[in-house]
Amino acid sequence: MKNNTAILALALAGGLFSAFSNAAITGPSSLSATFVSTVVPGTCTANVTDAAGAEATEIKFNDVFKSDLINKSRTEAFNVVLSNCSGVRTAQVTAMAGAGSDCSTSTSDNFGATHATAFELWNGDVDNGIRLSCKTRQLQKVVIADGGASLAMNARIVIADDKTIDDVTPGDASSLITFLVEYQ
Repeated sequence: MKNNTAILALALAGGLFSAFSNAAITGPSSLSATFVSTVVPGTCTANVTDAAGAEATEIKFNDVFKSDLINKSRTEAFNVVLSNCSGVRTAQVTAMAGAGSDCSTSTSDNFGATHATAFELWNGDVDNGIRLSCKTRQLQKVVIADGGASLAMNARIVIADDKTIDDVTPGDASSLITFLVEYQ
């Protein structure tokens, strides 16, 4: 009986300790949290570089002779570069006549310029790549890898549509072309 009393006393003491332990723990039995985020479209830094890789706002043809125009022999390479891309897997690039510029004629693929000249734009090599049209947007798909991509382009200066070499006059020939980049 003495053993049973000791066990009963321990059981009661343990029960009292357990009751006091449960009584000391207070607070909510569940928690909730609100998670907030802003979903933003991906983007890249975009710029044009010349053939040497230097950032450029002008692609310089320097001196062009009338014989170059007749032979369609003056081209300049450049790149549309997408860098520091975040949240972007692909992009589509297209060209259009910039502010104050137009197509060579209303039915021309050439980008109109001054002095009876125009520019052809090519994705890749001239005559072997994809010729971009001034009048119809042609999306050029670019796959982003390692945070960037580059679209190799070429421009060729030519005689404007509906013009002849006799219409070409000396002076600085220029055409503003805008590249639109759509991120996906």
